[in-house]
Amino acid sequence: MEHGSFLPAALLLLGAMVLAVPLAQRAGLGSVPGYLLAGILVGPSVLGLVDEHELIAVAGEFGVVFLLFVTGIELSPARLWLLRRLVFGLGGLQVLATAAVIGVLALAVGAGREAALIVGFGLALSSTALVLQVLAERKELGTPAGRAGLSVLLLQDVAVAPLVSLVYFLGPDDPNASAQDPLLGPLRSLALLAVFLVAGRFLLRRALPVVAQSRNADVLVATAVLLVLGAAWLMQEAGFSMALGAFLAGVLLADSPYRHQVVADIQPFRGILLGLFFLTVGMSLDVAAALERWHVLLMLTCGFMVLKAAIMTAAARLFGLPLDQAVRTGLQLSQGGEFALVLFALALGQGIFDAQLHALLLQMLVLSLLLAPLGFLVGDLLARRFQDAANPLLDVIEVEPDLEGHVLLCGYGRVGSQLGNVLEAAGLRWVAADMRPETVQLARLAGLPVYFGDASRPSILESLRVEHAVLAIVTLDDADAAERSVHAIRRHAPDCRILVRSPDLLHADLLLKHGATRAVPETSEYSLQLGLAGLAELGVEAQRLEEIETAFREEGYSRLHANRAGIPQRR
Repeated sequence: MEHGSFLPAALLLLGAMVLAVPLAQRAGLGSVPGYLLAGILVGPSVLGLVDEHELIAVAGEFGVVFLLFVTGIELSPARLWLLRRLVFGLGGLQVLATAAVIGVLALAVGAGREAALIVGFGLALSSTALVLQVLAERKELGTPAGRAGLSVLLLQDVAVAPLVSLVYFLGPDDPNASAQDPLLGPLRSLALLAVFLVAGRFLLRRALPVVAQSRNADVLVATAVLLVLGAAWLMQEAGFSMALGAFLAGVLLADSPYRHQVVADIQPFRGILLGLFFLTVGMSLDVAAALERWHVLLMLTCGFMVLKAAIMTAAARLFGLPLDQAVRTGLQLSQGGEFALVLFALALGQGIFDAQLHALLLQMLVLSLLLAPLGFLVGDLLARRFQDAANPLLDVIEVEPDLEGHVLLCGYGRVGSQLGNVLEAAGLRWVAADMRPETVQLARLAGLPVYFGDASRPSILESLRVEHAVLAIVTLDDADAAERSVHAIRRHAPDCRILVRSPDLLHADLLLKHGATRAVPETSEYSLQLGLAGLAELGVEAQRLEEIETAFREEGYSRLHANRAGIPQRR
């Protein structure tokens, strides 16, 4: 590759990322399908704007290296221990069961034993980057399906290093190896891994404090990059892959006291590195070959996604998830994963796959990632259908037919549950609606009037007799959901007073326009309470504190808001 051709190719890659991803997100596809589509368009198979195969290969390899480093550094032992039952139980069951079923099917259609094993384990993996991004955007990481999906993805991340080693173990024997001692190669590899981990941990504990004392963030970032690339190079020299070295470097940093600083420093580059990886995957796709056998490709991809979703759903049910949440989890994890792309590329390089099998698997994985948003949509639809059958405590809302003069709580999380205690202490009747099945189930078992439902739906509000309520309090931390609830309550019960929680003053103003009687901005209220507590510590009299508090609230926190914006206020 000539040096002059590098810059135009790099600019085209970055331009494709900047243009395609926002368009894909607006279409509801997400960023990962956007990267893939951008790579397909600018790659050699379609427009041919970037046909520098050397650039594609190098960029893709470094994308994988940094992808696995970020994955390894997030695998903190504390996080794994907290979710140990779901991580090692549910996650292990899903990976082993899916790998076994798909591996047997691959054997049945004529794949070799080694190839079938790698195909099974590779297709059992899901896309950590795509699933976690969608769950975070939808604020579903705290739901049963979100926690189950996170746990399974963590186990799959942990399994990456053993699976990479398995590919090398199943590869052709080294002609220079001793025929009389077939265990010599694996033992040597394990010994090198042990030396790397022990030496790396020893050096990190001594090197990072010295670097941190310099108080220079650039030096710390450079040290992290040096660690990644150095580990990748050492593992490559030892006969492993660069990706495995980067993953292990991340694991070594996972329980380091400097982990959070390194993560914060590399966070701005994470999206670009992930995007670069998926972009090069799209560029590597042979679109013409995929179109020639599109019907077979579509049938195989949909078949493995349905099979994978069914196994995940069954495993989630065995671990006690309600039917609706189990179905949602299964369809959320039905697509292929980025680590499967890494495994299959290694298998091709080791001679376990031929080029034809690798091309077919690559096409299936890319298509499954493009179909992933459809999996989330179908999961939502089926989850709603199975919701009634999932838990008898969630099936109907049955409040007392003469209920009136009560308070309606929209949301029964930490804030809502505390409000329920306050209302009970005041002798007021109340009912609550919440969208988290496990929260509703626990509250109902405790005999509390908490029901499953979306407080923005007229049918739910009618069932909770909102038109007879004296007050509705919206405690939702999701700004959009809070707006929808306020709007629905005001339309259904024009005379009901509505008190709503808001993140800040700007959103509070918007909620007031939607019909809220009063909006309490969290940041301003917290600031006011902290300020009053500080004044009390300084000896200001209680009467004066009450006057200050009343004045700030009557002014709608305007002086607090102005101070936050850096505008001085005097009175």
